[in-house]
Amino acid sequence: MKKTTVAGLILAGLGGLGIFLVINFTAVFSVSDLKVSGTNSVTAQRIRDVADVRLGQTLARVDVGAITSAINESVPDVTAVSVQRRWPHTVQISVRDRTVAANVTTGGKIRRADADGVIFGSVNRPKKGATKVVLIPSFDAQSTSARQSAIVDCLTVYRALPSKVRKAISRVEYRSGENITLVLTSGKTIRWGSAVDSARKAQVLSVLLGRRASVYDVSSPDLPVTKG
Repeated sequence: MKKTTVAGLILAGLGGLGIFLVINFTAVFSVSDLKVSGTNSVTAQRIRDVADVRLGQTLARVDVGAITSAINESVPDVTAVSVQRRWPHTVQISVRDRTVAANVTTGGKIRRADADGVIFGSVNRPKKGATKVVLIPSFDAQSTSARQSAIVDCLTVYRALPSKVRKAISRVEYRSGENITLVLTSGKTIRWGSAVDSARKAQVLSVLLGRRASVYDVSSPDLPVTKG
């Protein structure tokens, strides 16, 4: 190998090392700005506090994965997080808020929940127009998955209803996976059973509501029953 070639490789290597050192270990590309976008239900300051990005640190050494995980774990109001380095001096955090699908009463408190059954937001601040779900069983901290499934089941039932019936629903009560009940604003009740075959049950209910009754039971859609 010619000496000029070797010298060129050495210089290129030194140049690459120099660039690496400048990017990773000097203030030339340090963080001077932290931008947050997409927040509605939580403040940008809340996101900044959780992200804990130190101004002045080298941009290349900002751990975007750790920031993303911290926000996902600490801010349940958001459903998606994107953290990016914007050269030369900015960290950009973009979040997407959860959409309220239900006001859930559980343990004597009202909480908001999204379509996936995730509880979030402030206590006792229901969203106007959202489905009212009442969970009769008490779900402890270890039962998050079961609680989410219960909420999703209630929303599945509610969404299967014809729009006219949906408007007349006061609340959806969940006692178990096999015991979901709809309470109308008139005080009448609809015994739904499980969320399985909800489309079929909704069709049967549309016919059944033509009868005068206080209780409509479509838990077995092939054998519907009315009472009262």
